[in-house]
Amino acid sequence: MSEHEKELQIGRVVEEVARLQGELNHVNEKLGRAFTAYSYLAQQNAWSQLRVHNDQLLIPQPPRQPLPQFDGILGYHELVNVVKEKQRLSEELQTAKQRLRELAPNLLLQGF
Repeated sequence: MSEHEKELQIGRVVEEVARLQGELNHVNEKLGRAFTAYSYLAQQNAWSQLRVHNDQLLIPQPPRQPLPQFDGILGYHELVNVVKEKQRLSEELQTAKQRLRELAPNLLLQGF
């Protein structure tokens, strides 16, 4: 493989690593929102107070208090799918990082 071809291949792998990291960050944010929503409900012992209004879950609050949003809550199957997606992306990201290490062993790879 010529030096130019190797540089092109390294560039493609770097782009793949960045894309996978972005997708993984998105999945982690989704899991974080779900955790926050579940934690709030558990801390407030609010499961029995949940109401639906305009297709949104709400907890009745005293006047002048903001209503917490629960758009992060995931159903069982959604949660399973998000965790599977996280596992898949993590594995693909590690594979891409390993390819990058092999292609460019002298490249300083912070966080890799």
